[in-house]
Amino acid sequence: MAENENPSADSDPGQTKEPPMEPASPVEGMDAAYRAKGEQQKGMFNKLEQLSRRRMPTVELIHEKFARTVRLTLFNMIRSPVEVRVQLPMVKTYAQFVQSFPERTNINIVNIRSLKGTGCWCIAPGVIYIAIDNMFGGEGRLAPRSNVKEYTATELRIVRRIMDGLLNEYEKAWKSVHEMKFDFMRQETNFAFAKITSPQEMVMHAKFTIDINGREGDVDLCIPFWVLDPLK
Repeated sequence: MAENENPSADSDPGQTKEPPMEPASPVEGMDAAYRAKGEQQKGMFNKLEQLSRRRMPTVELIHEKFARTVRLTLFNMIRSPVEVRVQLPMVKTYAQFVQSFPERTNINIVNIRSLKGTGCWCIAPGVIYIAIDNMFGGEGRLAPRSNVKEYTATELRIVRRIMDGLLNEYEKAWKSVHEMKFDFMRQETNFAFAKITSPQEMVMHAKFTIDINGREGDVDLCIPFWVLDPLK
């Protein structure tokens, strides 16, 4: 009879069986997914924060050189005292760059031929109207319009002349570092039609403050960061 006893009786009485593992509930699986997504977003945010604090000493020197030379170009065009101040280039998302402008502004889309990408130059209405007033014999003392719905054909032609001068001097400023070439593409007044990159893509934002006969306005340059990657 003892030979027919259950073999489990011979097992170690001190050994306890582990209860079977229960399958993870759908809620626990969702929580894990959300935690993983949160960690991924946190890592991306930290990376963006590091990029935003990044200094670009070579670009800073190029912009200082550009500010010195473009001042003379604008003076010869406008025939009025011009000063150009440079702010440090910033790294931010394209969405942040767009949000810093009014709904309508002068946007000049350019093709960066040498780097196979696009960028944009934004000229504040104040700079445009002060320049036009001086070019047509005024002294730039009229209060410029801070916003505009549509530019006239004459105003757009003058903006194009200003853009040609800016692009020419900017190419010269880069020449000792890289053969930068810009091709003017078109003008827009709404960023909805000026998407040079995706909203979350990082861009370099450079701001130049133009003082014409005591009145100031900004000229902003935006280039997607991935366009500048080959220059690293």
